[in-house]
Amino acid sequence: MSDDSKGSSRSLRSQGIVDPSDLKATESTSTRKPPAAIWTVDEETAFLSFLLDNKAAAGDGGFKPVTYNAAVVHLSEKFPMQTGGEKVPNSCKCKWTSLKKSYNAVVDIKNTSGFTWSDQFRAGIQSSSDNIWARYCKASTSHPAAKPFRHKSFPHFAAVEALVPRQGKGAHV
Repeated sequence: MSDDSKGSSRSLRSQGIVDPSDLKATESTSTRKPPAAIWTVDEETAFLSFLLDNKAAAGDGGFKPVTYNAAVVHLSEKFPMQTGGEKVPNSCKCKWTSLKKSYNAVVDIKNTSGFTWSDQFRAGIQSSSDNIWARYCKASTSHPAAKPFRHKSFPHFAAVEALVPRQGKGAHV
């Protein structure tokens, strides 16, 4: 190694012993994610009620960022002691996307021949149909979202149905 590189900050030469706790401290501050928002059924219900009240602001392209910003304020006023991470506009948008996926999964179950659905009894799949249910959940890209609904109801079906456009979009509709 030349004498010119001894003082260089880019030298590959060791500058002494490195304390591992120093590495963890810098690593945790740079890669730490905020805690995820945890949604209760009551918070989801209040969120959907807010979206229903502001449905006119959605337009054709879905809800705008200003609607999610207002939803954050609404939820923080209604639920001052929230669990998990803070509800921010992006978490509201993600929650809405998740609720639509769940809604579409239940619609698919309702429309599939041989399956039944009720809000009280869920998908109504008998234990003798385990193999059929497993194949259904793996069948396409939309069915994996149906997996939890074999034993779980979707209490927000009517509210999401009121918010989802009833008319298909596209060139062949």
